[in-house]
Amino acid sequence: MTDTDLFCNILKCRTRLTTSAWITSCSHAVCEEDANRTFLSREGKSSCPVCNSPLLEKHDIVKVDLNPPEKFKSMVLCGLRPEIIIDITNRALTFWQYQMCQELQYQKALVKKTNDNFNVAEEEYENQIMKLKTELQVSRRNQEDLQQEVSNQVQRLGELQNRLLEKNRQLQNLLALNNKLRCSTTNPQLDGSPHAHQSLRNKYTLGPQTIGDVIPNQEDNLSVQGFAFTPVLPH
Repeated sequence: MTDTDLFCNILKCRTRLTTSAWITSCSHAVCEEDANRTFLSREGKSSCPVCNSPLLEKHDIVKVDLNPPEKFKSMVLCGLRPEIIIDITNRALTFWQYQMCQELQYQKALVKKTNDNFNVAEEEYENQIMKLKTELQVSRRNQEDLQQEVSNQVQRLGELQNRLLEKNRQLQNLLALNNKLRCSTTNPQLDGSPHAHQSLRNKYTLGPQTIGDVIPNQEDNLSVQGFAFTPVLPH
């Protein structure tokens, strides 16, 4: 591919012309396939498929061999007067100048279209970036809220654990107290004396209260902080 290659001037085609081309009097080049489909298959008057200029004369449409043999090149202008040769050359060069200007305009339009598509894509990309940044900020705020909620839940769990440990300690104290009361009922030194039981109740304390405050008598159920048990009396 060189800078002087011809392309079919029909924009939908743009086939590179390497062997032959149909040249119109309005300086357009058309490939063999488009020429057969547009103006060569019509009878009578025809028009240029590129600019719709009328092609009425015989030489308004000419098929050109783009790689002519040496014999043709040596004979095609022979016998013509110099001014005719110069005129033909000028017209041929004008055709190429027009083709190059057309190609330049096409490339400029192609670059503009590419830049426009790039700008649209860049704008869309920036919008997507802004959207993702917004979603990221929302996600971070949600994450912070969740972390705060987890921290609060852990704190509440710790408080509940401490309360549970305190309840367990009270239960252990009550179980130990129950064992002592059970043993006291079988102690012969007490001999079932109410004064002895009262002395034992006053001896063991739980918090600010004595056992005598929370246990009215030996036959009642023991109940402290929601825990209840019945002392075992000897038969």
